[in-house]
Amino acid sequence: MSASMTEAATAAPAHVLQPAQGPERAYHKAHHKLDFLNGLWLAASVAMAAMWITEIPWMPPLSPLLLAMLLGATYGNTLKGRMPGEWAEGVHYATRQVLRTAIVLYGFRLTTSDVAAIGWGGIGLDAFVVVSTLGLGMLVGTKLLKMDPETTAMCSAGAGICGAAAVLATTPIVHGGHAKTAVAVASVVVFGTSAMLLYPLLWSSGWLGFGEREFGVYLGATVHEVAQVVAASAAIGAQASDAAVTAKMGRVLFLAPVLLLGAALWSRVHIRGNATHSAQKPNIPIPWFAVMFVGTMLFNSAALLPANAVSSINALDTALLCVAMAGLGIETTWERIRSVGPRPFMLAGILAVWLVFGGGLAAKLLLA
Repeated sequence: MSASMTEAATAAPAHVLQPAQGPERAYHKAHHKLDFLNGLWLAASVAMAAMWITEIPWMPPLSPLLLAMLLGATYGNTLKGRMPGEWAEGVHYATRQVLRTAIVLYGFRLTTSDVAAIGWGGIGLDAFVVVSTLGLGMLVGTKLLKMDPETTAMCSAGAGICGAAAVLATTPIVHGGHAKTAVAVASVVVFGTSAMLLYPLLWSSGWLGFGEREFGVYLGATVHEVAQVVAASAAIGAQASDAAVTAKMGRVLFLAPVLLLGAALWSRVHIRGNATHSAQKPNIPIPWFAVMFVGTMLFNSAALLPANAVSSINALDTALLCVAMAGLGIETTWERIRSVGPRPFMLAGILAVWLVFGGGLAAKLLLA
C-alpha cells in the first residue's frame, strides 16, 4: 500500500505539469519561427540596400548581386557577433531554398526563339564556349593549379555559362561551401567586369574584323554575365546590343543541361572514389530546380503572360538572387576566404583569356 501511495505521489506532479507542456511547446515553436523570419529578413534587408544603392544615378555600373554579397560579407565579418545565433537558420535558408526558387524563375528571362534568333553559327559558338570553358577549367583547376573540384567546377561554370547565377546554381550540385562559393562568385565577377570594359576597346581596334552584328554575337558568347553583356554591347551599337543579348540568352540555355549532366557525373565520380561503396549502384540526385528552370523557360516561350508580368517576375528574380547572395555573404568569413587562397582568381584569369582568344578564334570560324 505504501509503495502504491509512493507511485501516486511521484506520478501526480508529472500529471499536473503535463498540460503546461502544450503552451510551452507552442511558445518555443512560435519563437523559433520568429527567429527564422528575422534571419531571412536580415538577408532580405541587405539585398534591398544593395539594390537601392545600384539604382542611385551617380553610382558607377555595379551588379546588385555582387554588392549584396559584399554588404553581407561586411556585416558577417564585423557585426555578425551581435546577431542572435537563432537567426542563422533563416540566413542559411536564403542561401538554399531562396536560391533554388530564383534559379527556377530565371527561366522567365529566356524563350526558345532566343536560340533560333542567333542561327546555327551562334548556337555552335555558344556550345563551343560552354563545353570548352568547362573542360579547360576543370583540367587547369584540378591538374595544374591543384584546386579542389568543388571550387573548380563553380569557377568554370561561372566563366562558361552566366557568371554569378551559374556559380550559385552549381553550388548545390557540388555541395560547395560558403567560402568557396563566395570566392568563385568574386573571381568571375572581377574578370567579367574587366571584359565589360575590354570588349568596346577591342571593337574600336578592329579586333577580328567583324561587322557590328557578328561582334555582338562574339561578345554575348564570351562575356560572363547578362548585365555585363548589356553594358558592353550598348557601348558599341544597337545591332551589337541585340545580337549580344540574344547570343547570351542562348548560352544561358545551357545552364539546365549542364546542371543535369553535372549532377549525374558528380554523383558517379563521388561514389567511384569511395572504396566502401564502389559496388553500389550510383544514386544520382536530380536537381529538380534545373528541371523546373526548363519548365519556366518553355512556359515563357508560349507567351501566355503579358510583357509587364514577365518583367515583374524578372525583377522579383533579381531580388531573390540578391537575397541569396546577401545570405552567402553573411555566412562567409575572411578566414574562410583566405583558406581558399588565390588560385580561384588565377583560374578565372586563365579562363577569361581563353574566352577572348579561344572564343575569338571559334567565332572567326563559325560566324564567317
